[in-house]
Amino acid sequence: MRKYLIGVVILGVCLAAILGRADAGADVGQFLRIGAGARASGMGEAFCAVSDDTYAIYYNPAGLCQLTQEHISLMHNKWLRDLRYESLLYAKPHKLGVSGDSITYLGMDSLKGRDKDSRPIGDFGAKDFAIQFSSSSMFDHNGALGISLKYIQQEIENEEDSALAFDMGILYCDPLKNIKWGMAIQNIGTTLRFINKREALPLIYRGGMSYKASDNNLLLAADITRPADNDWRLNLGLEYLVTSTLTLRCGYTSKHDLDNGFSFGAGFNFPLCQLDYAYVPYGDLGDTHRFSISFQSLEDSDKDGIHDGIDRCPNTPVGATVDSRGCPLDSDNDGVYDGLDQCPDTPEGAKVDAKGCPVVEAGEQWTLKELSFEHNKATLIPQSYAGLNEAAKILEQHMEVKIEIEGHSDNSGTPECNRKISQQRAEAVMEYLVSKGITAERMKAIGYGALRPVADNDTEEGQAKNRRVEFKILEKE
Repeated sequence: MRKYLIGVVILGVCLAAILGRADAGADVGQFLRIGAGARASGMGEAFCAVSDDTYAIYYNPAGLCQLTQEHISLMHNKWLRDLRYESLLYAKPHKLGVSGDSITYLGMDSLKGRDKDSRPIGDFGAKDFAIQFSSSSMFDHNGALGISLKYIQQEIENEEDSALAFDMGILYCDPLKNIKWGMAIQNIGTTLRFINKREALPLIYRGGMSYKASDNNLLLAADITRPADNDWRLNLGLEYLVTSTLTLRCGYTSKHDLDNGFSFGAGFNFPLCQLDYAYVPYGDLGDTHRFSISFQSLEDSDKDGIHDGIDRCPNTPVGATVDSRGCPLDSDNDGVYDGLDQCPDTPEGAKVDAKGCPVVEAGEQWTLKELSFEHNKATLIPQSYAGLNEAAKILEQHMEVKIEIEGHSDNSGTPECNRKISQQRAEAVMEYLVSKGITAERMKAIGYGALRPVADNDTEEGQAKNRRVEFKILEKE
């Protein structure tokens, strides 16, 4: 099935190449080229591999599959001169995927018409209109396919005509690397009449990738876009989450004929809606200001206590502890989220099972986190007790295990001093564990001094990492 769907996309590319001409869309359907949505516009329209809101309908319909609840979005764009660019969008998830609809309008106030001798001949106007129906479905765990059908109408003075077209897109996500890849072909369809001739719609090819940082604060995107009547263009975009309510954006579009190609934007996240703004300059023609607002329900799809409208990690496992953005926490960095982790203070480096508890095997080595001593002494400070108590708990659960407690130091002292202090600290840890009921016969304390560094001793940070105590599983009886 997957190969079949990918084949459909490849077929769409071939079909677009056959239907497209070098002058496709030179005069008709120009409003189909205008970037939609303030968020995407603020990011330089580098949105093909992002497409995680309703404006996926415009950039890559496959992206609709990322929506987990109903959305209604509106856009107002005071475009060049007296032109107004408006849109209304709606998206809703269902069992087979996500469907979306949109209405787009570009129009202007009536103008006074004059003949070649400047005599009044009455008022005239122009307007463009499009209705779009989109659908997206997953074809495996990480890939989605989307398609949009369009009805397009163009009116200039007394000239009026309509056309049908479709878009096709694909989106693939690599969750391990936080990378998404996207591709879309737009405006494959019939022709529109302009004055005394018919012309093909403005065929557009898009491809791109996006990367979201692991903390979900930074989003980077890059697209390459090629209108059939023009050269390839590069679109770059950046989005940064400053706070849970404020997002800043900037973008760049190469080979822009009217300005320097830069754009800027901001987003404001509220409990019931998201408000976005974009500023895009067009040189001598003036500046454009785009506003979008999206409404969404207070549904909490993943039951983490953060409603979907502001949840930056919408598919958190049930029961996981999350931060104010809805992203799961993993305090001990063992790969099992807090709330689901039955051993929440696992020593660093320990192999764990699905419950987050250490898998004790011969040869395993753990580093005790937050283990501290008084300066140049082997006296434990109270902040160390929690980690040692967790280690004692693990050893109580695995009575068959014997361990070596290894003390390590940085290289700031003489080799003999380093070996001595590391030995004393290893013995101090052993004595503490004995006080918690672990028999001394199961443990051996050895100080290695600075012989086994794990970081560069030329920096303070590296020295701090080298001053450590590790457990090594010697054997299982």
